[in-house]
Amino acid sequence: MSGLTQLDATGQAAVIGALWAQRPAGGFATVSALNTPFESAVQTALDSLVVVPPPPPQEPVVQLPEPLSPSEPPPSAPVGGEVASRKGVALTGVELSASVTTDASLRLEWVGERVAEDGGRVIEFALVANVGAEPADAVQFQIAAVGQTVRVAAFSPAPALAGWLQVQSIDDGVLRYAAATYDTEFAGAQRLGTLSLRVDAAHDGALGVSVDGYSLGANAARSLFLQYDEAVTLSGAYQLTGLEGALIDLSLTASAANLPRGAITAQDALEALRLAVRLPSDYANPFGYIAADFNQDGRVTSQDALEILKAAVRMPDAIQPKWVFLSDDADLSAISSRNTGYKSGLTLDSLSASASHNFTAVLLGDVNDSLVFV
Repeated sequence: MSGLTQLDATGQAAVIGALWAQRPAGGFATVSALNTPFESAVQTALDSLVVVPPPPPQEPVVQLPEPLSPSEPPPSAPVGGEVASRKGVALTGVELSASVTTDASLRLEWVGERVAEDGGRVIEFALVANVGAEPADAVQFQIAAVGQTVRVAAFSPAPALAGWLQVQSIDDGVLRYAAATYDTEFAGAQRLGTLSLRVDAAHDGALGVSVDGYSLGANAARSLFLQYDEAVTLSGAYQLTGLEGALIDLSLTASAANLPRGAITAQDALEALRLAVRLPSDYANPFGYIAADFNQDGRVTSQDALEILKAAVRMPDAIQPKWVFLSDDADLSAISSRNTGYKSGLTLDSLSASASHNFTAVLLGDVNDSLVFV
């Protein structure tokens, strides 16, 4: 009877119903004949009360992407041109990078480089994902460097992936990476991490990076190829191949640290002031206005003249001069003393059979274009 008392009214009724269904004709003759079916009915009712706990939650299984062969850049027309000063003098020591995006979901952004102990280089790129409105709860990709003298050295995940289950391996200079989570998602543009490439000292010229077979949550993407040139040639010309994609960004940078002392003078400050107050000037043209907007706030004012003067006399808190590179394809007709908006570099959304794009380098602060290359 002890088992029967553990049952509620419904359970007890189930026991009575089971006994009734098993009763012999004329009923149970003795109490002993009742015991076995009674105990069996009670145990069946008790078993129905046992709650089977659910299985523990399974952590997501993170699997590396299937190994792929490094992608070679697709054949395409070369992109080339010249990089010269306002006077038409070829500019040397210009670093040129070209990023090619075939899908807007993932892109590589050049971060910087340093010299390795053995004379080679370590070049870093930020891997940036844009998953759109659909949150991503999984990331998977494979990155390979194109060429025998360039290889992937390391990948450092960004805080956006902190706490995710992660697996990564670098074999033969090819990075395979996967991450999955069930409690943290992200949407929109996120920096996934920093990719380090190891470039041998013997490497000369352009290098390429391919990203293959990647997915961002439910957003499956195709691939992208990035090419980076260490510098344009000494003649001030450049040529890139393998550029084919939905969007191509050409970015140019050059150091202004070793300029001749007389490049920026008090005369430049005076010319900037003349442009600011709209007095007649021989430099009232797009290049002159852009050079005069020394603090790059979008217009030429007396503050620019003051900052140029501070740079001319090398005051400690002076703004450092810098180069900007204007494509000869750019429309500069709207540039004025009140509007110096421009884009340095060039964005291409298509390639012609023979693409030539030249750049004019403008040194900010050198309003009267007095820089002489020696």
